[in-house]
Amino acid sequence: MKIVGIIAEFNPFHNGHKYLISKAKEVCNADAAVIVCSGNYVQRGMPAIINKTSRCEMAMLNGADLVIELPVVYSTASAELFATASIALLDSLNCIDYLCFGCETDSIDLLNTVAEILINEPKEYKDLLTLNLKTGISFPKARAKALDEYFKKYNLDYSLNINSNNYAKYPSDITSNSNLDINTFINQPNNILGIEYIKALMRFNSKINPVPLKRLGAGYHSLDTGTKLASATGIRTAMANKDNISGLLPDNCLNIIKNHTTIEYNDFSTVLGSKLLSMDTLDHIEGINQDLSNRIANNKYNFTDIETFIPMLQSKNYTYSAISRALLHIILDIKQTT
Repeated sequence: MKIVGIIAEFNPFHNGHKYLISKAKEVCNADAAVIVCSGNYVQRGMPAIINKTSRCEMAMLNGADLVIELPVVYSTASAELFATASIALLDSLNCIDYLCFGCETDSIDLLNTVAEILINEPKEYKDLLTLNLKTGISFPKARAKALDEYFKKYNLDYSLNINSNNYAKYPSDITSNSNLDINTFINQPNNILGIEYIKALMRFNSKINPVPLKRLGAGYHSLDTGTKLASATGIRTAMANKDNISGLLPDNCLNIIKNHTTIEYNDFSTVLGSKLLSMDTLDHIEGINQDLSNRIANNKYNFTDIETFIPMLQSKNYTYSAISRALLHIILDIKQTT
């Protein structure tokens, strides 16, 4: 019996998710699909649009054989911790043969190579990263730029041999590819998570084999709902605008979602506003250092709602998602010691 693992949020479950489960079983010749799924709060640092029980039901009606909830301290963490915890959970089951995930780029060689560089951090890459950080750009941008420069400097390509653990041997057997755009590759949302999954598999020396599937339909951030494979972002936006989402979700999911009141982040504004006024310091909260704690304190009397408050706190050091997660941790009282 072969079992494929999938890590997801299903926020909400849509046609692309149904395709992923079906295709994962087909490609891996798997008899069952085990899903690790976020609960009521997701990695972007927001509440899921509908509750976890309903999203689990949607998955079970559309090909999932078991859905396991990822604890909230991990489901609302950084991409690296989110991925590490999810892989740890799947690996601990001792029955998962494959990990299948959607990616903008489905080259396992390229994904493995980038993951290995980020884990081993060769001196040449670290030097480039340090130089880029000194320019004042954010860490994600500095990392992407350093990787792009590293690949170009050493003429790295993703035409690599694979070792017995299904991970790319690097940097041997490398050929030149001047058209390789690592900067774009490393900044694509599904690629970012795919790399983190593979990094975690490497760290755990897991026997689970990674299998990327190329993402079809609308892009991760696309608001286009003129395709049956619309993104979750596009579907959530359509729902918020009260637009028709028929055809974007399996019919059995549409019936479930119609019977639920959708949840928005601003629904939690009163709770967060009250907490901000009652707390003297926030640097004990997960995801908040002294600098961000001070930024929040200096702006808290301008607070009206969450979605207008987040941009007030943004800077080159703090992305929208990082701040969103930090504020959610205040609401949920998730401490650094949790």
